Amino acid sequence: MDKIILKDGTEIEIRRGAGLSGITTDVADYDALAELAGKLTVENLAEIKVVGPETVIVDDDGAESRNVIGIYTNMTTIEPKFRVAEKKDGGLAVTFGLRERTPEEMKQAYVAMAITYLSDEQAANVKELYPVWRDNSIYKTGDRVRHEDKLYKCLSDHTAQTEWTPDAAPSLWAEILTAPGEILPWKQPGSTNPYHKGDKVTHKGQTWESDIDNNVWEPGAVGTEALWHVVV
Repeated sequence: MDKIILKDGTEIEIRRGAGLSGITTDVADYDALAELAGKLTVENLAEIKVVGPETVIVDDDGAESRNVIGIYTNMTTIEPKFRVAEKKDGGLAVTFGLRERTPEEMKQAYVAMAITYLSDEQAANVKELYPVWRDNSIYKTGDRVRHEDKLYKCLSDHTAQTEWTPDAAPSLWAEILTAPGEILPWKQPGSTNPYHKGDKVTHKGQTWESDIDNNVWEPGAVGTEALWHVVV
């Protein structure tokens, strides 16, 4: 059998004779299929090798190498991602396809990577670049999404459910309340998204600046004189 070698070195045995649009491999069960799916990431498909049977080629200098059939870059899976058939002798025959990403897909992938390096405050200035929250999506701690024109940050790994929208699940999401260069209206924060020293907000017709970090109190409320001051 031939093999596909992913960028991280993972080797996937595939049946011979098929092109990249119709790759078939055999897996033991659905757990193994899930493991395969987890390996076909953007990072791992950035460069793949297709190699023939375990043939070692020795050149005139004595160097050894695999029997490389082809090297491909910037690949992605073709939808539907997998076609699965149960084998009579047990196990699953899994067919999937790969293709080269389009220039627009490459651009979007670059943007998606670049925005992960922004601070929360910087992200709030370009929130339109972030994906919209979607039901059944898998989110990791630190992921940022848009929901009803607001930007939220994921607080805990989870799979989204209909009732767990960012505005209704404060244990899973925190709204990003500040943006550099902008003075936004004050909103009641929680312990996961407080205002910090130097943050400015508008509230009740005045502009306020926080004098402390982890500020969750309302500007101008009784007892907050040492926590906020009015910006003249």
